[in-house]
Amino acid sequence: MLVIEDVKGDILEWISNFVAVPNAFYDGKFAPCPYARGALTAGSVDVAAWEAGDVRSFIRQNVMDLTESRTIGTRVLAFPPRVQWLLGLSEYIETLNMEFISMDLFLN
Repeated sequence: MLVIEDVKGDILEWISNFVAVPNAFYDGKFAPCPYARGALTAGSVDVAAWEAGDVRSFIRQNVMDLTESRTIGTRVLAFPPRVQWLLGLSEYIETLNMEFISMDLFLN
């Protein structure tokens, strides 16, 4: 469990120190995500890291939890690199997007 908490903390730190701050790519004028700082300040961002089990179930459950949350507007899901190669995962994400877009949710 400690490793998962470290992963979550590292990702939140990366969001705070890279995604939400002005970047040299934009001549120091803009952050990679213009909404990140406000979301962090509002406490509306969290991270869920997959440990084991069915990846698709983990994704679906986290999306369902997000639909029920009154405080979280952005959830970052973290996976080991090998997960990106799971057969049919992209298609599954597309299916979830069709299902949840009417709730103003989009998985990217």
